[in-house]
Amino acid sequence: MLLKNIGFSAISASLLLALSACDLVSDDPDPPPPPVIVVDPPVEPDPSELTGPTFGDLPEGLEEANHGAFEGGETGTGEDASIANVLQKANQRDNGVYNVPTNGAPSPLFGAQEFTQQMLRFEEFGPGSLNLSATQAPDGWSNLPAPGDSQTSPVGADLEAFLTQEIWPVPTKYSNTEDANPWQSEIESFLGRSLDTPPAEGRPPGLGWSHQRWDEFTPEKYFQTAQSGARTNLGFRDTKQRHGYQSGEFAEGGLYYNTIGADGFGGTTNGIEIKFHPDMPLQDPNSVWTFDGTFPPKLLNVKYGEPLVMRHYNALPIDVAANKGFGLHTITTHEHNGHTPAESDGYANAFFFPGQYYDYRWPIILAGTDSINTEAEDIRAGTPDGNGGITKIPGDWRETMSTHWFHDHMLDFTAQNVYKGDVAMMNYYSAIDRGNESIDDGVNLRMPSGDALDWGNRDYDVNLLLAEKAFDEDGQLWFNPFNIKGFIGDVMTVNFLYKPYLDVRARRYRFRMLNGSVSRYFKTVLVDEAGDRVPFHMIANDGNIMEHTVYFENGELPTHGIAERYDIIIDFASFDEGDKLYFVNLLQHKNGQVADLVVPLEDVLSGDYAPTTLDEDGDGVADRWMDGDPVVGKFLEFRVKKYIGTDNSLNPVDFVAGKRTMIPIRRPTEDELANALHRSFEFERAPTDDKPWVIETDNGKGFNMDPRRLSAAPSKNSGGLEVWRLINSGTWSHPIHIHFEEGIILRRNGVAPPEWEKWARKDVYRLGPQPDSGSIVEIALRFREFAGTYMEHCHNTQHEDHAMLLRWDIENPGQVKLMPTPMPSWDGVSYVDTVALPTARTGDGYGQYGPLLDPLSVWVRDAVIGELDTISDLPIGDALSAEEPINERGTATFPLTKGTNIDANGVETEVWYFLHDVSDEDLAEELGLAWGGALANTPEAASSVATVDENGYWTFEGDVPNPIWANPACRVSDGTDANGVLCENPDALPDVSDENTYSPLRRVNYEGKDVVFNAIIIKWGDEAWEHNRIDESCTSFPDFPANTTCMYNGNVWGGLHESGHVVALDTESENPSVSFKLHKSWSAEGDYLPYYIVLDTYPAGPGRAMGVPYIPKHEFLADAAVPLIQFLPPAPIRPSYPPTPTDGNGILGGGPFGSQVGVPSYFMPEATYSPMWHIGFAHWLTPATDSVGVVKGLDQLKQLRKEGLLEILEFPAPPQIGLDNFDFENLNSPHIVNCPTPFTIDTLIHDARNAGKF
Repeated sequence: MLLKNIGFSAISASLLLALSACDLVSDDPDPPPPPVIVVDPPVEPDPSELTGPTFGDLPEGLEEANHGAFEGGETGTGEDASIANVLQKANQRDNGVYNVPTNGAPSPLFGAQEFTQQMLRFEEFGPGSLNLSATQAPDGWSNLPAPGDSQTSPVGADLEAFLTQEIWPVPTKYSNTEDANPWQSEIESFLGRSLDTPPAEGRPPGLGWSHQRWDEFTPEKYFQTAQSGARTNLGFRDTKQRHGYQSGEFAEGGLYYNTIGADGFGGTTNGIEIKFHPDMPLQDPNSVWTFDGTFPPKLLNVKYGEPLVMRHYNALPIDVAANKGFGLHTITTHEHNGHTPAESDGYANAFFFPGQYYDYRWPIILAGTDSINTEAEDIRAGTPDGNGGITKIPGDWRETMSTHWFHDHMLDFTAQNVYKGDVAMMNYYSAIDRGNESIDDGVNLRMPSGDALDWGNRDYDVNLLLAEKAFDEDGQLWFNPFNIKGFIGDVMTVNFLYKPYLDVRARRYRFRMLNGSVSRYFKTVLVDEAGDRVPFHMIANDGNIMEHTVYFENGELPTHGIAERYDIIIDFASFDEGDKLYFVNLLQHKNGQVADLVVPLEDVLSGDYAPTTLDEDGDGVADRWMDGDPVVGKFLEFRVKKYIGTDNSLNPVDFVAGKRTMIPIRRPTEDELANALHRSFEFERAPTDDKPWVIETDNGKGFNMDPRRLSAAPSKNSGGLEVWRLINSGTWSHPIHIHFEEGIILRRNGVAPPEWEKWARKDVYRLGPQPDSGSIVEIALRFREFAGTYMEHCHNTQHEDHAMLLRWDIENPGQVKLMPTPMPSWDGVSYVDTVALPTARTGDGYGQYGPLLDPLSVWVRDAVIGELDTISDLPIGDALSAEEPINERGTATFPLTKGTNIDANGVETEVWYFLHDVSDEDLAEELGLAWGGALANTPEAASSVATVDENGYWTFEGDVPNPIWANPACRVSDGTDANGVLCENPDALPDVSDENTYSPLRRVNYEGKDVVFNAIIIKWGDEAWEHNRIDESCTSFPDFPANTTCMYNGNVWGGLHESGHVVALDTESENPSVSFKLHKSWSAEGDYLPYYIVLDTYPAGPGRAMGVPYIPKHEFLADAAVPLIQFLPPAPIRPSYPPTPTDGNGILGGGPFGSQVGVPSYFMPEATYSPMWHIGFAHWLTPATDSVGVVKGLDQLKQLRKEGLLEILEFPAPPQIGLDNFDFENLNSPHIVNCPTPFTIDTLIHDARNAGKF
């Protein structure tokens, strides 16, 4: 099908669909005439035709979008990919403080020593010229060789012979659905069914996924590769190396002529095996899957203006479980971050199957081709002509890129496939960054490289792929697919090898450093043999040459997030032959969820920081790491060799700020920023087991990834600008990647970015607790040249896969309908309709700042939060802040409703109640209540029954609540208690009953659903003991200092008039209501502040102390309640308070004993949320201020307990001290409190709102 355009530049495929469907609208009173379109031959019907549009939520119960990938597996689900893992989910290890490798044992090294093997230089794919006019297969051409069985890849020699052939069939604009998958018979035999015309190419069919602007950017070059199981390299790419092993340092006698530093490997890769070190085992074909199935890692060299096709064959096993327990045999390849049309961007749900290929056409053009320098007049927008000159091309030379990479992007399996070897690097060459340091034409920056070739010299230009790995007891590569918080290994590799060395000349070098890990960040410092820091310059960030070089005098790079690329220049000229230098990683991880602290270099080099293994069971095999992270330390050794040539390369000193410019940034104007469409994306965690990571778009609901959902839809070539605000809702580390376009960071944490980002364009934006990361990044983006479906995601790929990933589409101006979603299977690709979020086309506003962020969430619709009005705009602080916070307590007011209680004797009582939580999500939404999904697990013995009539009137069955007693537990006529304390309870006060059947947890059939409500009766009579007690000693807000003017429990522990949790109760006015004290707590390591109220309790003693009903039924809650840990103060703060220890170890604050506030488990309305809390009490055994200070999360608390710094008790009184008897695994704590959370603060959103203010 040919598409011709008269009067316009070539029209995109999706625009043609829009035009052909007559679905364009325009407010332009004089719209331009439509282009003339010639279609030959017609494609009817077009399976990729635009549909809808539909806005809103996806239907419930949809099958997983990638379900087709698992057909033939044991269960037909994603679980099949982990069946063969050597460490199953049930056998995950508890590694303690240092969970490295993630829930696995330390990796065996089989005697391998660091710096005893030569580092592999990347092997070039070596594209060849493409003849699109061929009409028949080359002589002797044969198809992709079939595997011997469904568990293997093709034989290596056969695969190399196949890849050596000329490409056939020739690439075409449309997906090749005419030819069949050559492995059809083998697949059918494995599946046990016939396939329905399975196509040779996995690219989705139809115009929507055809190659956009094919006639403009017709490919001139191509290369073929196959993703295959590990095998020995037979050297078929030797002749495809641009240097040919005959020039520069790659020629005989040069540093890199011998590929591995061993006899027999001069000028060839023939014989290189898949080993991470010569002393380590040969890798099984299903342990490692690489491009070509071989080492070294692969490199694609391209130059601007030379469009290229990568034909990527899938030669992986047919059986989904033939993978050593990780990795998926369906793949999709993303060129990170090419200015590439969507059909060649590697969309997560445009995957292809074993036996198929996918033609990725990469135009290799400058962004801005349609709008800047359209006549190709600017010589700076150019490409090497092969003879020392420049061929000019259209586009914006300021968009020139340099260092890219490409990798798998399979939906839900990116981490596993990339870790397994589906990764390559890509160098872009241009008139500016030519890869020849001696051509001095006024345009070429002359980066360190060499000069034997016109362009693309790599003698002194070195690609470095940094990634850590883990190995099982047999030395096979191992990955943990079950820990979805993140995966980190314990063996550092560079270019797939364990801690190698690299020979370097005493001159300037360029290093293109890629963090290719799954979840690990790096902090790299360069030192000499004496341990002294060696300075260097950064020249490019994320593949974009910077406006100015940045000098790192301390020899230490910024935090290096996953997928970030840092290009640096190191000058070895001052070193003598034989000197050695080292890259050292200083950034410690304790897990894969978040980077930890930077270890002082001196501690690393001196050996004071010395991770060791521990053999816990005495079997001679290490069980876990302790005392540190083994990936902290030296990881690459440089060995200096003499240089007798002339170094003509760029001196980075000449290009620092204030001196010469490399590539200036096209910064948006103030007018552009003022009129920019604004979008917000919040990256947060949800409490689900399988997909806990979500993205919230434009202050909407947080969603997991579903490729059928469209979250944002900017308009192509609109001439405008968009500002995207990326927000971290948690203290996790999230490197956010936006496909296709680079952005300019406007602000990081509300202030100008650091110098290495100020001078750069970026495509990865770090969020996290690191000092150079932060909780909010605001970026400016433009969307040009191509349309279609792209992605945005966290590049901690375990987060991405579970499922912090979203789809965004670039649409053509005026487009109304939506791109459908491809759904691949063994039989081919079908389509389903896409559903867009309501703000997909509108964003959340205009301007560079967008709407003011709101960190507050009120989970009950009718609740009114009081006394915390300024909390959004003041520092949150904690009990140890220099300026004590005024937010330890507030109020929550609820309207009361009248109902009827009928006891077992038929006695009716008028009661006042309110609803807070319900177990059903839909009802929670309908009624404006908090969703307490865990209430569905409430044992019948812990609940009571209620009915609701058609008018919404509630009738409660069983007893009314127990009467409210005060301390001491005696009546006025008793005089005093045994301790001589005056009795204040009225003589008419009834006894509490251990047989009382009241429970706020009500089993109700509501609108045909059997659900559980938290329905709290607050008042059940007119006597003083027939309502929750009002604390008359709460006199004013804010409670400042904490526990002075409105104490947690009151001024007197259980006092009749000076304790309680109600501050106001009104059942006489037209608007009856109750107001409670609202108590602050910390959760999720400080990411959230849940504010809770106290309603009722078990047993009776705490009921007296808190002025709330004693509920005997709570005894039976067991694990239907969740933990909340309170803290003991350094000493009792009031004479009437319980006699807690006086050791001075605790911290004063707003908690119930005058201590720091409590730490609950997860609190947000969700499937796992319960308002019923098992209370424990943390007692510091050493001064809290000598440790972490204020504890802000349950995981942190458990770790402190494990380290022996505190104990957690079931009750705080002295007889319990030393027992450390709170059991998180078997929740039968004798103290339970109904503490629902009507209000929370997201501290990261709070910080983002106030970024740069304090």
